[in-house]
Order: sequence, then C-alpha cells, then structure tokens
Amino acid sequence: MLYDEKNDARRKTTLTYLVPFNLPLVLVPPESDIELDGVATNTEEAAQIKKDEWPESTPPAPPHTLQITPDPNTPAGYAVRTALVDTLAIFEVNRKDCARLLLEYPKWTFPGAFKPKPGASAEVEPIPGQNWQLESTLLEIILGTLLILPESPHKSIFYISLITELCKLSPSTVGPAVGKSIRKLYGLLLEGLDVEAARRFVGWFSIHMSNFGFQWVWKEW
Repeated sequence: MLYDEKNDARRKTTLTYLVPFNLPLVLVPPESDIELDGVATNTEEAAQIKKDEWPESTPPAPPHTLQITPDPNTPAGYAVRTALVDTLAIFEVNRKDCARLLLEYPKWTFPGAFKPKPGASAEVEPIPGQNWQLESTLLEIILGTLLILPESPHKSIFYISLITELCKLSPSTVGPAVGKSIRKLYGLLLEGLDVEAARRFVGWFSIHMSNFGFQWVWKEW
C-alpha cells in the first residue's frame, strides 16, 4: 500500500480536534461465593458448576397473601409451613396418601389453626384474628416448592400430580385456591417472573388444564 501524505496529514488534524470525555461508571454485580468444580487455573477449560452449590431462591411473591396463609416470620407460621414441607418430602413416593394427609392436616395441628370448610360445623372456634385457609396454604406451599430455583427438591410431575389429586379429593375447596394461584402467577409474568419459574408455571398450567378438560373462564383472558 502506497503512502499518502495528504490523507496522513488530514488524519492527524482530525485527531487534534477530538475532545476527550469521561465514560459513565459501570456497576458489576457481585460474584456469588460458589466453588468451581474441576477448573484449572492455568487453562481455559470450561467451568463445571454443581447445581447443588447454587444458592436457592424462590419466586418474588407467594400466590396468596399472608392474611389467609401462615406467616413464615412467626413461630406458629414457621412450624406449620415446615410440617407441610416435610409431609411433601416424606410422601413423595405416594401422591394419593400425600394429598389425603395434607387435607387432614388440621387434625394434627393445634386446634383452631385453620378456618373450617364452608357449611362444616367447627368443633373448635378459630383463633381470633387468624384467618388461615387450608387449601390456599397448601397451594402456596406446593407451588412455592415447585418454583424453587435452580431446581425443585423433587420432579415437577410430583407437584403437578399432587395438585390434581387434591382437586379430585376436594374440588369445591381446592378449585378456587388453584384459580387464585393461576391468576396470581399469570400476573407475575408481567412483573419479571424468572424465566425458569415461568416455564414451570406454563408446564403446570398446561397439564392441569388437560387433566380437567381445559375448563377455564377463558373470557377473562
């Protein structure tokens, strides 16, 4: 390539008139304190990160408000939620027994913890100021466990089939709780629900609709 004296002089003149400016600050997210497995410091080998070493995270908001479900920040609420999560873990091998025991849980907890079913006679008066609803609590626990990231404790099909079994055992009480949960999670899609959590929600919603003949108030959507 031949040297062009005119172009070289023009380029030097242009560089003389360039005004320097400061770049804006860039905030880099902090690195998670996670150990990498099988990474050599002197090579460019891809890092293999164990899934069980990632910190667990849950959806930004539960399907129901804390007014009708146990508050995990109180001793009573924490005890109830822990017992229900343990029931899911113990009876993961049998969804039918798990669903039956979950609906019978008020028999095994402190009296008056949950509101009685509509039309049922209350053997014990509910605790004043406590409006816990069993079905809403069960759906919040099951869906909250299903949507744990990076992966749920058990396969997604267990939680999906468990909700189906609950609907079959008590459709009049579990059905409305399922509808509220679907509407709440659907609304969270617009608020930035995690992509993986949204994928699991879509999978559950699709299977649930197919199990019940795609019956839904479609006019609302």
